[in-house]
Amino acid sequence: PQSAAARGVRVLVDAEQSYVNPALSLATLALMTRHNRASPWVWNTYQAYLRDGGRRLAGDAAAARRRGVRFGVKLVRGAYLEEERRRARDGGTPDPLHPTLDATHRSYGECLELALGLAARAGEAAGVMVATHNEASVLQAARRMEELGIPRRGGTVCFGQLLGMCDHVSLALGR
Repeated sequence: PQSAAARGVRVLVDAEQSYVNPALSLATLALMTRHNRASPWVWNTYQAYLRDGGRRLAGDAAAARRRGVRFGVKLVRGAYLEEERRRARDGGTPDPLHPTLDATHRSYGECLELALGLAARAGEAAGVMVATHNEASVLQAARRMEELGIPRRGGTVCFGQLLGMCDHVSLALGR
């Protein structure tokens, strides 16, 4: 992270399966504590399809605030749906995912509201990547950024999509 920060590059730690995420988050928060004093260089990924995604986001934001460090958030829906459900079923454990796509969309919207609120209140103390291919979520983010007075360019919020997926959403953001 130190070398990345010296070059103006953010380090976004990706989320994985739910059983790996607590360890990843702990390590990422430790890196934030060490490297995010002046600016959010290290960012953690939060998966809105997990039932505890919003709680983890709020808890980690509070922990960063208590430590006096800048908080970086990459917000995604999630990518391990079938694997997570199969693992829970085979292991006889509760399903960690929201039960429906609509519930996941609601969770993403709630996490987005929380993250954008942090960016608006904290100014440079929090950064947010809205990582989604969902056009409604992109529109929600753009609308809320305007309402909260978050700058469209050069501010604390950025957008990300995988190359070739929903390019029309990416192109619309560029305008």
